[in-house]
Amino acid sequence: MMDEPNPLNVLDVDNLIHDPVTGAYSKALFSSRLHEESARATRELGALSLCLLDIHQNGTLSDHQARDIHAVLKSTLRASDVVFRFSNTEFVLMLPGTIKVDGERTCERLLQALESQQTEGVAVHMGLVTFPEDVLQPEKLLDLLQVRKNAALRSGSGNFVSVGLE
Repeated sequence: MMDEPNPLNVLDVDNLIHDPVTGAYSKALFSSRLHEESARATRELGALSLCLLDIHQNGTLSDHQARDIHAVLKSTLRASDVVFRFSNTEFVLMLPGTIKVDGERTCERLLQALESQQTEGVAVHMGLVTFPEDVLQPEKLLDLLQVRKNAALRSGSGNFVSVGLE
């Protein structure tokens, strides 16, 4: 008699979908959602903005800080916006139907909200890209997003980069 495979535990499935610390969506879900939302933006002749936040204190982020940051993000963003935790210090925000100027306003609001909640010594850097304004191929959005976030890292805390560096 063959052993039956163990069904996935509900907790295991939830950890595939959500970051266990913050409750944000996991990085594993990002690619499929990007494909869906960029297809929707193309079909509806709309836009899709992505924001990559790097938030850390001395290169790391405690679980408590990560939960607090996620709460600030969720309370500041629209219900239709999606938060993904990409790494210990990075969150990606998917802003469907958001043109660049509105994405920049969102970044400014987020910076203000995060600065009012954060303790001294926590650095916040953001990159912003908009499809199709910045990049016509959705698969290249993440590369440009990373470049812009790195430019923000080099220019000091409390800012975002949303243009250039193509």
